[in-house]
Amino acid sequence: MMRLIPPERHADRNILRRLRKHLRTASLLLGLTLICAPCAWAQSSLSLEDAFRLAAEHSTAIQLADSRVATESVGLMEARAEWLPSLSVSSSTSRNWGLQFDETTGSLVTRSRDFASFGASTSWTVFDGFSRGHRIQAAELGVQAQSAGAARARQEVMAEVLRRYLQVLVDTEQLRIRDGSLDIQRVQLDMISADVRMGSRPTSEQLTQENAVVQAESALQSAESALELSRAQLLHFLRLDPVGAYEFVVPERSADAETESPENLGGLVDQALALRPDLASAERLVEAAEMRLQVSRSARLPALSLRADSRTSYSSIARDRVTGEPESFLDQLPENRAYSAGVSLSIPILDRRQTRAAVDRGQIQIEEAQVQANALQRQVELEVTEAWLQLRGAVRRAETTERLLESAAGAVEVEETRYAVGAGSLLELLIARSSLVTASLERVQAVYELEFRKRLLGFYVGRMP
Repeated sequence: MMRLIPPERHADRNILRRLRKHLRTASLLLGLTLICAPCAWAQSSLSLEDAFRLAAEHSTAIQLADSRVATESVGLMEARAEWLPSLSVSSSTSRNWGLQFDETTGSLVTRSRDFASFGASTSWTVFDGFSRGHRIQAAELGVQAQSAGAARARQEVMAEVLRRYLQVLVDTEQLRIRDGSLDIQRVQLDMISADVRMGSRPTSEQLTQENAVVQAESALQSAESALELSRAQLLHFLRLDPVGAYEFVVPERSADAETESPENLGGLVDQALALRPDLASAERLVEAAEMRLQVSRSARLPALSLRADSRTSYSSIARDRVTGEPESFLDQLPENRAYSAGVSLSIPILDRRQTRAAVDRGQIQIEEAQVQANALQRQVELEVTEAWLQLRGAVRRAETTERLLESAAGAVEVEETRYAVGAGSLLELLIARSSLVTASLERVQAVYELEFRKRLLGFYVGRMP
């Protein structure tokens, strides 16, 4: 016996098919574009490149790393300045009472006297056992090490921005899927309610569908909360207003990476050993420790320095030797001038083992720096290997979830057809739709995880800007 279907049921099913098609198409086009829903307020576009730029401007980690570079640069300037001579001027003035010797007249007097002296001195170290050159080299290596460390700190911040940004996109797409699922469940509830009113469906099916709608609403609320949280975390990290309206732009997809060949892993490890800034920083620190050891050894060599000074003075009781009249201040200054020059040679003989202790300490520091560099190299090799394996897994998950999504969409079509003609149950249809939603969510996660793993591999290799 043929079953008659009211015209309004045909319209409801058309709406259902359109909603289901929208859900499947949105999932299949993930990673290519986002179609933002119209907003009642103006939104600011925030791309991944904008997020990178804001993080570079406001990140505390980057600012601290730049400060360490500036500190090392000051130390380098200080080391280079040791090659320059020193120059100083001095002056003193005093008033004396009672018996005293007047240096200007060369006599003992008993009276009050005003006295002033002026002088200038200079010195220059000719040879200090090559310690100045070694200190300069150590300071230059320190600047290079901190600069490489700052570059790695910048890469770490960019990787964190990438992770947070893609999480916002994942949560956005999952919210869209949940919203589409809720629309489908509501349309289905309207259809079942109409059948119940007509007496063609039992009331239990309406109650079951009402429960499915409530579950879809709860899932939608959870997705909204997850999106709000990830969005607030990203904006806080970028020092932006967490309640501001921003449109997050989907970045262009990274070029497909060759991940299947074992030879590629060896090449990636070699690139990482050559490009990783933190590994370069560790190597520079080892070299800087070696230069500091040479500075300590320089204390065993003799040191040679030159010095010269000039001085003059004024006394209130000075008299002209011919006329006996008091001499003025300006007359005394050129007459009382004196000069001296000298050479200083220092040869270390016994320093209570201070140099030996400094040398031993420097050797220990070299060994520690080398151990840290070797450990970091092994860590780099492990990180690249893990990132490569994770990328391979992400590629396979993306392929699997794509097939799973297509299979789930086909199952829903079959169950809807069976349910429409009375050959299937509502429970079977709800299970099929739940599987489609799950497959859509997993597809979203897989697509963005693949994009994240591709870029993260570049981070561990050292290619991320």
